[in-house]
Amino acid sequence: MVAKKTDWEIKEFKDTIRIDYTETFSNEKFQKIKNGFIPRQMEDKWFIYFHDGYLHFHRSWTGIAFCKVHFQKIETGAKITHILADSELAKLSNSETSYFINAVDQMVSNILLGKSKPYPKPKNSKKTNPSNLLIPVNVTRQEEQTAEAAQCDKKPWWRFW
Repeated sequence: MVAKKTDWEIKEFKDTIRIDYTETFSNEKFQKIKNGFIPRQMEDKWFIYFHDGYLHFHRSWTGIAFCKVHFQKIETGAKITHILADSELAKLSNSETSYFINAVDQMVSNILLGKSKPYPKPKNSKKTNPSNLLIPVNVTRQEEQTAEAAQCDKKPWWRFW
């Protein structure tokens, strides 16, 4: 299912900070990316949709805008030209640009493309403490959602508790 802006209650972007970043995707991968992601359960932290050349990331519980990634169509697929990050979020997290880019890359790879990239750790961090992370680790890919839904349908009602 293709995620659309109207599929979720979201808040609009206010001020953004531009982060230069380039990544290229094949036509096949770009089509998967454009499908976005609609959360189906509490553990799904993100609502992601593609609109007007940007892939938008919003927190699923609050609808707060996180960032939007600009894609430019090229002959072999599409490439990212830059990221517009919510300026308040970037200020509050004190994140470094490379950490932010790696976190966005991890979400695109794992949530939208079904890969299993490790979650990036901020510089100067010996351990990954989930409370210090810019982006929560717990995400469910589209394939996992379908498998979990099928599994739930097979369980008797008394095994849910």
